[in-house]
Amino acid sequence: NRMKAVSVTQRHFELPENFEFEKKCGGGKFGAFHTVSTNSEYYKIEFYGIARAYVHSCIWADDQIFEDDEENDTTTLSFTANQFNHILGWILEQGSNAKPLAPARLVEQWEEEVTNMMKLLNS
Repeated sequence: NRMKAVSVTQRHFELPENFEFEKKCGGGKFGAFHTVSTNSEYYKIEFYGIARAYVHSCIWADDQIFEDDEENDTTTLSFTANQFNHILGWILEQGSNAKPLAPARLVEQWEEEVTNMMKLLNS
């Protein structure tokens, strides 16, 4: 909806022979973008409710590990990636069905966002 005056040209683009998309996405499968940081972080996220089945339905990272705890109705997903902002947004999209456990900066940013949403709710 933000594109204007779109036109088809005769220009063609071809990927280089040695292009590897996976090397451009920081170890995670959270979107098609080139990340600025090359430092991967360890992520651990706990999922509840309908999000449990959802997280099992995709490959989020090459090194992902699922831990299901049927007694507590939780699924924990662990992986490494360098897509911090996208992962934070993804967790927030899950609402009350997801809680980050690591890294510490993700937990802190998530807590700040949830606290700010509570302030808006109470205003």
